Amino acid sequence: MINMMRKTRLCQEFMNTGQCRYGDNCTFAHGPHELREAPKLGSAPHQPFNAPKQLTYNNNANNNANQNNNQVGVRSLRVGAA
Repeated sequence: MINMMRKTRLCQEFMNTGQCRYGDNCTFAHGPHELREAPKLGSAPHQPFNAPKQLTYNNNANNNANQNNNQVGVRSLRVGAA
């Protein structure tokens, strides 16, 4: 990403003082002759979202879960009615 943006803006230090402590290693342009066009970010097509596959359980696990849910529901009704 940094390399894509390299030399797409002017170096403020160089423009203000005529010097830059980073020299050729500066990521900013040291004059209009070094300026490059910035890439258009976000123009790539979006990848479709792949939802995870639904987990499947054996019948015993489903029956146990349903029994536990029913018991919790009955308890909460008794507490609420009291």
